[in-house]
Amino acid sequence: MKNLNLTQLETVTLSELIKNVDIDINEDSIFSGVQTEHLSIFTGIEIKKMRGVVGSLIKKGIIYIADFDYDGTEIIYLSNEYFYLSNKSK
Repeated sequence: MKNLNLTQLETVTLSELIKNVDIDINEDSIFSGVQTEHLSIFTGIEIKKMRGVVGSLIKKGIIYIADFDYDGTEIIYLSNEYFYLSNKSK
């Protein structure tokens, strides 16, 4: 297990993301409906700060943002390498 070296805001944000995504370890897949705005609400972190926290977690490779249905809605996903952080991991 790798040391993530997270800030307090990153830790809180990552915890909320993990609580709000559906991870299927057996299928090596994830479903998320979580957006940056949602994480801001869940954590109480103002949106400008949350954008910075999300950007930092992206730079660290822990999460990524995608718009798979091309409707302009950017959803936050946990990178496969970090599925073990979920309580659903084997």
